[in-house]
Amino acid sequence: MDLNLIKTAWAATIPTNFPNEPLVPEQYRSIGGILGAILNVVFYVGIALTVIFLIIGGIKYITAGGDETKVGAARAQVTNAVIGFVIVIAAFTVRYIVRNLLGVTGIPNEVLPGF
Repeated sequence: MDLNLIKTAWAATIPTNFPNEPLVPEQYRSIGGILGAILNVVFYVGIALTVIFLIIGGIKYITAGGDETKVGAARAQVTNAVIGFVIVIAAFTVRYIVRNLLGVTGIPNEVLPGF
């Protein structure tokens, strides 16, 4: 019969070799880096929406069947998609020019980091 009421407790060791580098990449550690990343996402979303609206406008134009109101609506949609594309490209160009003229650091210059 075991009269020993105190049992042995085995504890795990705590690792002490944690990495010293932060989890956030260096380009996103400033407000400029974060805004640059947001602008890149907006740029790609704008390009994707342009392509989608151009395709939809083209399909509407093809399927208009000679109806002048449908053809006019399809042309307006394609025109608006092209205008939106020009605005997106202009905004990105202005950002690039201002960044280079002012010598701002912390905003990634490339659209896709690493390419």
